[in-house]
This record gives sequence, C-alpha cells and structure tokens, in this order.
Amino acid sequence: MLRSLRLRLVVLLLVPVLVAGGLALGLTTRSVTSYERSQTQQRLQQQGPGVVRQFAEAARRAFDTEGTPRPINIRTFVRQITGADIWFVPNPAYGQPYPGGNVASWPGVKVDWSQLDRGRQLVFEATPPGGEKSLAVGSGVFLTHDFRPDPDGNIAAFGAIILTRPLSTLAPTQSFWASRLAPAFLAAGAAALVIALLAGFRITAPLRRLAAATTAIAKGRYDVRLDSGRRDEIGALNRAFDDMATQLQEAREHERLFLMHVSHELRTPLTAIRGHVAALADGIVESPAEQAAAYAVIGSEAARLERLIGDLLDLAKLEADRFTLRHDEVDVDDLLARCEAAHRESARAGEIELELRAGEVGAVAGDGDRILQIVSNLVENAVRWTPPGGIVRISARASDAGVRIEVADSGPGVPPARRGDVFRPFYSEGRGGTGLGLAIASELATAMGGALSVGDAPEGGALFVCELPRASGAVGRSLAQVP
Repeated sequence: MLRSLRLRLVVLLLVPVLVAGGLALGLTTRSVTSYERSQTQQRLQQQGPGVVRQFAEAARRAFDTEGTPRPINIRTFVRQITGADIWFVPNPAYGQPYPGGNVASWPGVKVDWSQLDRGRQLVFEATPPGGEKSLAVGSGVFLTHDFRPDPDGNIAAFGAIILTRPLSTLAPTQSFWASRLAPAFLAAGAAALVIALLAGFRITAPLRRLAAATTAIAKGRYDVRLDSGRRDEIGALNRAFDDMATQLQEAREHERLFLMHVSHELRTPLTAIRGHVAALADGIVESPAEQAAAYAVIGSEAARLERLIGDLLDLAKLEADRFTLRHDEVDVDDLLARCEAAHRESARAGEIELELRAGEVGAVAGDGDRILQIVSNLVENAVRWTPPGGIVRISARASDAGVRIEVADSGPGVPPARRGDVFRPFYSEGRGGTGLGLAIASELATAMGGALSVGDAPEGGALFVCELPRASGAVGRSLAQVP
C-alpha cells in the first residue's frame, strides 16, 4: 500500500502529530474535567450551609405546628439557584417523621453522622434514586436556635441535606470541543500535512536525482555527477555515488585497454605461429637450422599463449572463489632460491643484477606452487621495469605476523596515487605486461591469509612486500616436489 517513499514520509511525519494531538486532547479533557469537578465541589460546599439553613427554618416551623408537617417547598428554588438536586436523609436517632414536601428522600445512602455532628461536610460519589452517578456534598441539619451544631457536639443532626450534580455534566461537552478546540486541531493538522508534503518532496528529490543518475550510468554515461557539497547523509551518499561512477569509468577504460592489449597479445603470437607454419608447409624454410629456428619460435609463441590464457583462467577462478589451494609448510629460503634461478637468465639478458638475500626465516603456511607464482610475478614485474644496469633484490625476513618476502628494484617506482591501482585487474602501463600478474599475486596472497603491498625501495624504485602467516610446525619440503 505505502510503496511510495514520499507517502511513507508524510505518514511518518503525520503520525507523531496525530498521536501528540490525541494525547493533548486526552490530557486537556482530563484537566478540564478535574478543574470543573473541583469548582463544582467548591460551589456545592459553599451553597450547602445556606440551603441547610433554609431547610432547617422551614422544618422547625413545620414541627412547631400541630398535625402533619407542612411541605417544605425549597427544591425548585435550590435547583434554580445552585443547579443541583437536593436530597434529605433523616437521622434515625431522632425517630421523627420526615418533613416531606418536594425535597426527595434518599433512603439507603450511607451517612457518617459523627462527622456531620461535628459540623463537617461529606464529599462522596453515589447514585441517587432514579438518577446517574453524581458528585454529592452532604451537610448536617440542626434545629438549634442558630441552626448550627453544638460546639460540644452534644446535639445530633436532625438529618442531612445532600446536594448532587451528575458527573456527566462535569466533563466538557461536544459543543465545547467543537467551538474551542476543533478549529485549533484542524489548523494544526493542515499545517502538519503541508509541512509533511514539503519535507517529503525535499527529502525524496535527491533520491530521484540519484535514480536518474543511476539510469544514466546503466546506459554508459559515466560523466554524471551529483551535489557532493552537502554536509548531510544525502551528501555522503552523493559523494559515494560520484566515487563509484569514477571507479566504474576507470574500470571501463581499463577493461577497454585490457581487451585491446589482450587482442594484441593474442594476435602477435598467432601471427608468428601462422607465418612459420605456412613457411614450413610451403617449403620456404628448407635448411634444418632454419626449420629448427621456426619450430623454436612456434614453441615459444605457443607457450606465451598458454601463459596468457592460464593467467586469465586463474584470475577468473580467484574472483569466483573456485580456486583450490594446498595447505603446506613451505621453506621460504628454498622457494626464493628457485625463483632466483628461474629469472637469472632474463635478468642477465636485460643487463640487470638479480640479488638474493636468503636467511633462516623458517617456513610459511600455504601452497608452495602459488607462493612461487606470487614471487615470480613480482620478480618478473621488477625485471620488466628496471632499466639496464639496475638491480632487483629478493629477500625475506621474519615479522610479527609471519614472514615478509620483499622484491625491490631500482626502476621508476610506483607513485602513491597509483599504488592502489597496480593490483587491479587489467591495469597496465605498458612494458609488455597484460595487467594480470600483480592482480593474481594479490588475490593469491589474500587467499592464503596474507597481504601484498607496494612502497618505496631503498634503491629508489618500487618495493613489493608479500606477508604470509608463519607455519606452526617444522619446515616442510613441499616445494621440492614442484617440477
């Protein structure tokens, strides 16, 4: 029902107003009722003595005559003056007849005569005969010369006069609410509705702009930007959206460059293979030496294709969490020695010094093949970016968390602004790479409970650090089994 966020906000803003209005109405009703009851009780207590005096005078005159007491016709007078009903309750201690008349008797009502004999008034709630529950104020009737109780309390009250007002008349009437409070509540409700509509529109407007910007992003327009100067939560959301749009734009550009680079990388070896195969098939290459050279090129380019396709498959498996890793104890010194031997010739061909600083750092927990792949990718990247005459240093040392494997070079280094990009897939700045090696190395390090980072090397180039957790047991030899 409430699918619109704007409608939900309007309801959310109106509900507290309505609840507050209901509470205010209830509290006002209670307060007015309490005030009216207090005022009515006070008036009845003030009117009681005067009514009692009139009744006592009439009663004494009635009892002074012979025969049947004459009716005491003061009920109508009392109702006109006080607005209350009048009741008479005779004191059983006298045994004298009730004066009668149009002052009704209230049989069965409980009266505390001891309090009335002392000149005190009674205040209570009761239901008179044939009436509804009422507020009652009782006063004693004395037939003394001054119609007052004896100071010593020796004279009992002849009876009690009870003035009553129905409780229903003490609560505010519908006309009272209609004339006094209804306009105020209607005005407050209308103002709250207008404010809720304006607030809902103002709050949802940025969300509508965000939805439009999202649609534009889905259509390939990455230049959409929102108001990121706001200091509230909407501003934070807009800034996050702008960052996302920028990253998507960069990722799209990196992907485009990657596809272009991969296409080139695939086309180059395929072109070489196809050319040499055609030359061999057409008999253009006749001498055994030329044929052997052609076969060597075909094998080398095929291995290059295999390596590129393997990198793509490895990255896809890592991102899909479908990569299987062994959990062995790997001797770091042996691993670095194998890596240095594998890249010695490529470094020498580029006139680069490859230095290994081995030490007794113990074993790390992980997959020996994949750790070797991480270090090999780091060394290959360092050799690619180090100019002739430079140096690439491989080392390892113990750390608090485990073992730090470091590969430092004397190349141009990685600017701080680009250090977060070098581990992203498809990122490459040339030099013959596909932009997958460092991304795969970072994913493998994370999968084995470690981390890969880059900083500045002492030689002025880049320093790549791979931290791996230390093995708990003895040094293993799983690496020696790697062919």
